[in-house]
Parts: sequence; C-alpha cells; structure tokens
Amino acid sequence: MDEPIDQKKSNKALWITGLIIAIFVIGLLTNGFGLFNSSPNIKEPIPLAIENSPVLGDPNAPVTIYEFSDFSCQFCGQFAKGALPLIKQNYVETGKAKIVFKYFPGHGTARPAHAVGLALNEQGLFWEFHDLAFDNPDDLGSLNKMKALAETLGADMDQLDSDLDATNYYNQLQRETNMGSANGVEGTPFFLINGRSISGAQPYSVFESTIENALN
Repeated sequence: MDEPIDQKKSNKALWITGLIIAIFVIGLLTNGFGLFNSSPNIKEPIPLAIENSPVLGDPNAPVTIYEFSDFSCQFCGQFAKGALPLIKQNYVETGKAKIVFKYFPGHGTARPAHAVGLALNEQGLFWEFHDLAFDNPDDLGSLNKMKALAETLGADMDQLDSDLDATNYYNQLQRETNMGSANGVEGTPFFLINGRSISGAQPYSVFESTIENALN
C-alpha cells in the first residue's frame, strides 16, 4: 500500500532539512563560509622598503620621499622638470629629505629604459640617466638606444652589459609595481612621504607643505 501523501511530504521535508544542516556543518568545519577565516581573500601587505632602488640624497635624511614613476609618463616628466629641482635644492641637498625612486607602470612602455637605469645605478649614474630618459620619450622601449644614451654619460659599457646579463632587473620592476599596488598607488607619478601621499605632478608648494609637516 502506498504511503499517505502527508507522510511523503513529511519525509521529504525531513530529508531536505537534514541536507541543509549537513551542508552548514561542513561549511563551518572548512572555512566557516568565509565568516571566520577570510585570509585567502586578503592581500599580503608589502611594506615600503628601499631595497636596491636608486636613492637621491643622504640615506639618513629624516624624511623619505618614495616616488613611483615611469619614464614613459608625461606627468612624471612634468614633475621631473618642475617640482623636483626645487625639492632637490631645498630639501635633498640640505640633508632634510631623500628620494627613493620606484617603478610603477604609467604607459608601461619604458621597461627597457628602467632596466638600464637600474644597471646604471650600480655605477652611480641613475639620476643623470633619469634626466636623459625623460628627454628622449620616443626611444624608451629600445634597449640598444637606452644603452647608447648611457654611453653619452660616460658609463662603463662592459660593466653595464655584464650587469644587464647577470641581473634580472625586470623582476625588480615587478616587485616595485607590486609594492606600489599594495600601498595604494594607482597611477603615476605618486608619492609617499612619511605616511602622507601625493598623487600627480602637483606644484612645488604641495610638496613643500607635505615635507614641512613631516619634518615637524
């Protein structure tokens, strides 16, 4: 004899309820449905660090200016020719601040130029190359043209070639990009000054007030 319809409905309801409870228990035993253990979705923070990046100024200067920049970014070039010379004159050369140059892709077409720049940092020529790179925006993607530019600075070309062969500077560029992303950088130029941030090629007065606040 068939079971009564009410009995069938009752059995089905019990089965569904049991299934829901089982799923819930399994969820709690694994990751709590993300309520209690959300660490897989949290980015590991990357603290700011100088590492092997080019530094302008006294390494012991009280204020550190992290500059995230890209030679192929026209606004980075505006900063390099606008506010930067005054920052150098008033804060870097007086020992009050140092600038740490970090790569972050603006247009992202200048990676060969940045690789040469990092190699030239081994010879103390990064900042001279930095100025020339911004003056030659059409050649930034050519490793050979960037090496020719380095030669005009009197670089030891044998050492340059050796450093480029021995060191994967592109890995460093990627690390710096990751560091920037982890610290709120979304475009270039971007600056972090003792915990304060400046976005874009702002006028010198903006940097002046931020640096003064960091000094006080």
